[in-house]
Amino acid sequence: MCAMTDPDFLEASTGIVNPTMVTLRPGETICRFADKSGEPAASPWWMSAGSLQKLMYQTEADPDRARMGLKFAARTRLAVRGEWSSMSRIVVAKVVARVNVWAGRGRTIRDTLPNGMVWTFKTPKDLTQLHIPGLRGQRGAAGMNAVKIQILQILDVPPSNISYFDAGRG
Repeated sequence: MCAMTDPDFLEASTGIVNPTMVTLRPGETICRFADKSGEPAASPWWMSAGSLQKLMYQTEADPDRARMGLKFAARTRLAVRGEWSSMSRIVVAKVVARVNVWAGRGRTIRDTLPNGMVWTFKTPKDLTQLHIPGLRGQRGAAGMNAVKIQILQILDVPPSNISYFDAGRG
């Protein structure tokens, strides 16, 4: 199937600029931000452990980002709208079987806050996002790729210092 008509490519294209197919190999560590409610591994949106480490380092190294907190820095650098996720947890998983994923830079998005202020979240070139198709099957069942990753740890993320991103989310 041509990438341009592949449903997985089309879904990955909604969040990634020019997705490229890459293979994750057993032993690699991947991470994602998630809500406290819901299945931690059900979402197809992930990043490498290296991208998470880079994001955390960049947040700590920049006094303005550090003041706002990891959750806010992650939201703006990964381009995640408040309605999509509370980003209250970090899910760490290990790849246990080869899996093909779509990778690339996240798309720029806009988010309108309740006060009408519009934020533009532009992802940096050095943070690669991953879209793993087949984690969720029909009617919420585990998909074909769900058995290819194993959850290692789920960590709580401290609240951001911008209250809108913590309001009413799990």
